[in-house]
Amino acid sequence: MGSPWVQIIVAALSYRNNRKSARERCVLELVLLMVVLGIMCLRATAPSFETEILNLYFLPVAIAGMYLGRYLAGVTALVCVLSALIPIFGQFGLAQDSLTISDVLALSVWGSVLGLTALVIGTLSDDRSRELAELHESHRTDTLSDALTGVANRRA
Repeated sequence: MGSPWVQIIVAALSYRNNRKSARERCVLELVLLMVVLGIMCLRATAPSFETEILNLYFLPVAIAGMYLGRYLAGVTALVCVLSALIPIFGQFGLAQDSLTISDVLALSVWGSVLGLTALVIGTLSDDRSRELAELHESHRTDTLSDALTGVANRRA
């Protein structure tokens, strides 16, 4: 399949379906954190304030929402917003007026949409996981007893 890192990342992305260990979940969280820090470094090296780079933050938030749930997706969105603000305030400083009101408004809208994306994807993922667990439990109960008589099923 390739390098062991690729195997670890693929296993971490599929941990929820396979109920893998907490180690793979931790690996996924670290990979997402490294991606966010990489985007922050890319953002810091940009010569001017470019909002196109901010769209790269949606990928770690969507992955966190899908595989880690609503809570950690919200935390990832907050980390993304903070990591996007660090290079901006480092570049312009708090006292200078280089950051216009339209830039502040664009950052506010971007941060809000990023947070809503995290909440929506995380909620859908949590609901899917809960319904899948309920379906699995229902199937287990149906296989252990006969639906008509309620007597224990000998084949199970």
